[in-house]
Amino acid sequence: SAAAVTLVCAFFGLCTLTDDLPGGRAVGEQIGQWWLLTLKSLQATPDPAGLLARARVRIPVQR
Repeated sequence: SAAAVTLVCAFFGLCTLTDDLPGGRAVGEQIGQWWLLTLKSLQATPDPAGLLARARVRIPVQR
């Protein structure tokens, strides 16, 4: 679908550009902010922070 292609391209671009951005922001922080922005457009009743928090509880962070 068009949404899936757009999400993959945006995610790949974010990961690629994060390495080159000044300021040393971690890719995990950038992805978290990207999801908060993106999820607003994908949810019928936007609650991106709540959805992201629920996902983080289910998926352990690997470091």
